[in-house]
Amino acid sequence: MLATLDDRGSLGNLCLGVTGELGRYNDMTQNSGDMGSFSIPIDLTAVPIATGPPVAIAPGQSWNFQAWFRDVGGTSNFTDGVNIQFF
Repeated sequence: MLATLDDRGSLGNLCLGVTGELGRYNDMTQNSGDMGSFSIPIDLTAVPIATGPPVAIAPGQSWNFQAWFRDVGGTSNFTDGVNIQFF
């Protein structure tokens, strides 16, 4: 289950897990280019979380991811949230 936050600084909704865990990939600025897509390599043994040091993703866990991006014209927005089940 996810909750959404209406972030007044952006046009979209920030999806937050109800468990309270939130991680952030700092220094991962990407340019989507003309195709409007990008990828970020994720070390599954060191995923950042807000409450402590990075953790490893274990088989059977389900994690949610979302990106924050800048639109043409200076506004920002959020991608749809993506849920990934790890096996």
